Amino acid sequence: MSIQEWIHRLEEGHWAKSVKLAAVILGFITLALLYDFRCYRGFATQEAMENAQLARNISEGKGFVTDSISPAGLYLLQHQQKKHSFKPNELIPDLATPPVYPVLIGGLMKILPFHFTASENPVYQPEQWIGLFNQLLLFTAALLLFRVARRLFDTAVAWFSTLIFLATDLYWRFSLSGLPTLWLIVLLLGITWCLIHMEGGQREENAAPNRAWPWAVTIGLLLGLGALSRYSFGWLIIPVLVFIWCFAAQQRVRLILATTIAFLVLLTPWLVRNYNLCGNGFGTAGYAVVQNTWAFPEDTFDHSSDLQTGLNRLQTELYIDKAIENIRDIVQNDLPKLGGNWISAFFLAGLFLPFRNPALSRLRLFLLGSLALFVLVQALGRTHLTGDSPDINSENLLILFAPLVIIYGAGMILTLVEQAGIFTPTVKNTLLTSLGALLCAPLLLSFMASPPYPLTAPFFPAHIQRTAAWMNEREIIMTDIPAAVAWYGHRRSLLLSIDTSAEFDKVNKLMPVKAVYLTQRTGDKHFQSRDIESPKSWERFLVGVWAHDEVPDGFPLWKAPAGYWPDQTFLSDRARWLEPSPSNAVGAGKKE
Repeated sequence: MSIQEWIHRLEEGHWAKSVKLAAVILGFITLALLYDFRCYRGFATQEAMENAQLARNISEGKGFVTDSISPAGLYLLQHQQKKHSFKPNELIPDLATPPVYPVLIGGLMKILPFHFTASENPVYQPEQWIGLFNQLLLFTAALLLFRVARRLFDTAVAWFSTLIFLATDLYWRFSLSGLPTLWLIVLLLGITWCLIHMEGGQREENAAPNRAWPWAVTIGLLLGLGALSRYSFGWLIIPVLVFIWCFAAQQRVRLILATTIAFLVLLTPWLVRNYNLCGNGFGTAGYAVVQNTWAFPEDTFDHSSDLQTGLNRLQTELYIDKAIENIRDIVQNDLPKLGGNWISAFFLAGLFLPFRNPALSRLRLFLLGSLALFVLVQALGRTHLTGDSPDINSENLLILFAPLVIIYGAGMILTLVEQAGIFTPTVKNTLLTSLGALLCAPLLLSFMASPPYPLTAPFFPAHIQRTAAWMNEREIIMTDIPAAVAWYGHRRSLLLSIDTSAEFDKVNKLMPVKAVYLTQRTGDKHFQSRDIESPKSWERFLVGVWAHDEVPDGFPLWKAPAGYWPDQTFLSDRARWLEPSPSNAVGAGKKE
């Protein structure tokens, strides 16, 4: 083979695609390494730690059980199963988290060398592996976005939108968050790809009658996986079925049935499992709509061991008030930065732009309908988790549709440049490059800034592990960071009760508490909370311990080690820190 033939194959032949793909992969790896080096943070949300500790339990063969327990979950389990107490070694089924994402991470823990021993280095190795997995999902989403954009527009729009997507800082932050957001984006782009093919096949002349069936079943299965990764994702079934009804010219009823049945086949067994355990098909997540209302203000739902009192106060006005308040905030803050940058402005500007390709107009209607629906879903489902981490949280549902917004925004930009007709190719390329750099400015600026300290107090893995090592696997520690104690310390932890008296006693009878671990989350809160005025609040309790160097009369835990105050407080039934560490303490091996 001559040199000219080699060059031809590399530039235009069948090797050209392989060379381009290799260049893209290499560029992505370089960007990922640079981002991880400059911008890495450990998990900063309890949601991420909940998923991770569930995944570890799955990988260890314990099943879908949790070490992070809430009084609300105990209440639901107790009333459904008529329990008076829980045995010390009894495994507690998780009621808060859908199963698919923890199962994926659990499978990862079976394959890769996860080391759960924390060092004084603030970087926690298991979180790095989970971050790399999410960055692989980010790359998969980019490939799907490229194919969707090329199918709808052309190769130029596909490249431009994919580069904007990969250079958006918000998606990279989600990649290191430990949340299932990028997994859901992959599923949504997969559903979009199937809808495009189904709609296109229906418009073709002499199309085979059964040609659309595989797409309908695949859409239903992807919707089911999404709903089992984030329950609220299941609402997407409504705009999907409307899309099929409006634009599937042949056998629309059968296609709708095929999609719905496939969706329910995946989702129903899990809903039945939850209902049998606690009387609600979605577990504690099914009560998100009543949280952050005057019936359950702030985060009191999870802390409550008597939900019925609050549930009896529910009225229709409660849901209306919550929806209006949160929709206003979403419209003012979330929608304008939907795509992670202001490319959403081009999407909005192009809403009334006519398209020759019917698929573009129809998918745009699907996108607008989905956004309208999910504004309402996000508003009603918002809880204290959004307040704890306003941008990076799994309740941010609108971000799932941002890749499609980027495609339409990129299409609008290139259409305007092409139709202007006054730019030379050089000027056009310079203009697009400058505009792309402006859209990607947040990511570029994050590289220029000083590297952040990886962790946020009180989530220090080594310190939490040392504290948790005083407990054995059967004992319960009550804390304000139960997910962190379960994830880093690998110990059974119980969320703080509503108060330190009657509610504490009620929970203590259900599941005996051997220690209380209070961190900066409670210590910092009392400076800005009215709870400090309540004589039985944990904030008032903490201030009393600081001021008088003793616990209130009647409180069963009174032993405290030195070196924790004033940032944190640890109280126990005995001086555990003077005893030899249990042989089963975290860090005894690579995997628990």
